[in-house]
Amino acid sequence: ATPTIAVTPTIVVTPLVALVRAKAVDQCQKAINKAGGQLVAKKLKAMESCAGRLFKCIQTKAPGAKRAQCVAKAATKCTAVLGAVGTAAEPALRSAIRGKCGGFVLLQDVLEAGGIGYVTLAMDCQTAGFPLASVADVASCIAAHHECRAERLFELRAPRAGELMRIAGVSPAVLGGLSCLTDHGGAGTGSGDPQGTGKALDKCSAAVGKASTQFVTKKLKSLEKCVDLVFSCVQLKPTDAACITKATIKCDVEFHRIATAEAKLRAAVLQRCADGNVSFATLAAATGAGLDAVAGTCSTVGVAPLDAIAPYATCVTRQHECLVEELLLFEAPRADELLQRVGRELTSPFCK
Repeated sequence: ATPTIAVTPTIVVTPLVALVRAKAVDQCQKAINKAGGQLVAKKLKAMESCAGRLFKCIQTKAPGAKRAQCVAKAATKCTAVLGAVGTAAEPALRSAIRGKCGGFVLLQDVLEAGGIGYVTLAMDCQTAGFPLASVADVASCIAAHHECRAERLFELRAPRAGELMRIAGVSPAVLGGLSCLTDHGGAGTGSGDPQGTGKALDKCSAAVGKASTQFVTKKLKSLEKCVDLVFSCVQLKPTDAACITKATIKCDVEFHRIATAEAKLRAAVLQRCADGNVSFATLAAATGAGLDAVAGTCSTVGVAPLDAIAPYATCVTRQHECLVEELLLFEAPRADELLQRVGRELTSPFCK
């Protein structure tokens, strides 16, 4: 009789396929984290380049032809650098995620609680106009979320950014894309003392911008590293306790770096914007840095009243902490669960 040909036992194939998928899912999560962090960094850099130039124009140049020329030049730069985020940075994020989250990675791996866990964010993405029917939808939802949070981060550092872009005549297409950046009104006027108060305001603003961007990128990167480590343990070595032990040690290092970065941010704001350099009343004024306009934001993180530079430094630090934590949760929906495995909490107590 014709001999029966044995079928390859599934007991051999299934673990191999499962391992390949697990590795692919692990790489997908890492790609999402990396791409998300890069988009936020590029967006903040573009906004700083734009609003920082405009603020310097109105504060350090007297009204007249030179100021008008400075503003016009800055507006052209704004249109270019902010437009590039939409035409280059966003597509780069989508491409990176699609590239690493295709192949062996199924949509269910991205959505399910045992995979990356985007099922918990499905309603948020649906509300934002991105029903999660494909990996491309996930990428688009992340891009929209991260751009919005970057704008909210920047608004606290530069409350007059929206006003100055409007007054400068930045492209309507670019302004229309900044849906999470509030224009608090104002006529684009400076302090009236270009060589004194104006210069002090510009130095304060530039210092806050540099320090806040550094903090955001460092905290987000440290959180991403920690989550990547734990996620790899969960996906690739679920029964290996030593993997979690090693991840815990490395995560402790990353959280120490976050604490150091937080202290540097607060110190930079206090040092450059101290009353000896410029009064808080000037910083709060609509013709100064416009800090009065963000008092409501500060109250949401437990800082009220906003009446001195020390509370403002606390407000910037806390608001940035909260929004970075939101960024991470949108990159890694299981972040809370994963960080708890190494004895850490994601959400700071003052975040609502």
